[in-house]
Amino acid sequence: MTKSKKLRVLREVYASIPSPGCKGLCVVACSTIPVFPIELEQLDAAVGRKLPVQLIVDDLGSMILGNEIGDSCPLLALGR
Repeated sequence: MTKSKKLRVLREVYASIPSPGCKGLCVVACSTIPVFPIELEQLDAAVGRKLPVQLIVDDLGSMILGNEIGDSCPLLALGR
């Protein structure tokens, strides 16, 4: 699958997810977030900086957001 097709599919999937209306109630559970390289590229562009990641050894090139496994998600701001 080409990168442009992957991006199109990814955007379609994200567009189909309803907004949860963040209430800041899940901050204690928001930790290790698995991402794929194409998702990380989009997140970095959206926040305007390189996010910290740890590589996971698998066949898919998976990563997790954060400096250490179990850290809070680096996208949290003021508990949201």
